[in-house]
Parts: sequence; C-alpha cells; structure tokens
Amino acid sequence: MGFSVVKCQVDGSAIYGSNSSQLHEVRTYKEGKLKIAGLIQHDQEGLEKAGNIRNAWIGVSSLIALFILEHNAICDALKKEYPNLDDENLYRHARLVTSAVMAKIHTIDWTVQLLKTDTLLAGMRGNW
Repeated sequence: MGFSVVKCQVDGSAIYGSNSSQLHEVRTYKEGKLKIAGLIQHDQEGLEKAGNIRNAWIGVSSLIALFILEHNAICDALKKEYPNLDDENLYRHARLVTSAVMAKIHTIDWTVQLLKTDTLLAGMRGNW
C-alpha cells in the first residue's frame, strides 16, 4: 500500500504508465488529455492500466483518478490560455505541471506528516 502511494505521488507512473505501451493506453490523443471513465481503466486481469499497481486499494485508485482529472483540467486551462498548442504540447505541459504538484505534495505534505521531526521538516522544505 505505501509503495503505491509513494509511486503515485513521486514519479507519476501510476498515472502516465511505466512504459510507452502503457502511456499509449492512457492517452486520448485529443487536447493532451488522459482517458478516464468513473475511476480509471483496468485491463482483463483487473490491474489498473496506468502503471502496474498490484497492491492498490480504493484510496490509491481515488488519488490516481484525482490526478488524472487534474491533468485534464490543466489541459483545459492551457488550451484556453494558449489555443495554438497542439495535443502533444498540451499533454507534455500538463504532465510537467501535474508532476510538480505531486512532488510538492510528497515533499512538503506527505513525508513530513509521516515522519514528524523538525529535522525532516527543515530538510524537506530545503529540498523543495
């Protein structure tokens, strides 16, 4: 459980996939957005298509769905502000912003709450 939450928040592979075929599966190729219907897509084995989370639970799936929706909302905001951006550029910029948000949450919020020490708090803030 803990590994999946960290993976979701740190490298984004739970959202964007761990390889090019997973990445292809999760993209709509329209306005930079990711596929989402309900929570997230699952393959025939019941595993989430975005990433390879074998120990997922509803809390992790909800976080992943939330970040997919955030990615898509960022695409909408970018498209409104920069109407000439194509699908690939919208996708890449939204992925960069979403990854930064996940890194911030992991560094400033999650890790500090997990290991509540003043030294860790100072280190995480310095790292960020």
